[in-house]
Amino acid sequence: HTCCTLRGISCDNISLDEILVEMEELYRETANPIRDICVHIDQSYPVEPGTGLRLFKHLLATKRLSVEMDKPLDLSAQRDSDIALVLERIAV
Repeated sequence: HTCCTLRGISCDNISLDEILVEMEELYRETANPIRDICVHIDQSYPVEPGTGLRLFKHLLATKRLSVEMDKPLDLSAQRDSDIALVLERIAV
């Protein structure tokens, strides 16, 4: 599956794993829309446009991130951060 491999993606002077870790942190710790996280990656690193989305798909395919599969995935929607969800469950 092409989302599980990262062939063809290259970036100068930084490892892809560092970028993937940043994406995981942004996804878990912020409520930013997925589209904003992907655009941030595309603009913050010397990568081709669309790389952020491809890396997000890779994180889903390798189960490093998860989404609710019973709902449509809206890349532009504001989300609850994973941390906010955990804190909400603790408060109940």
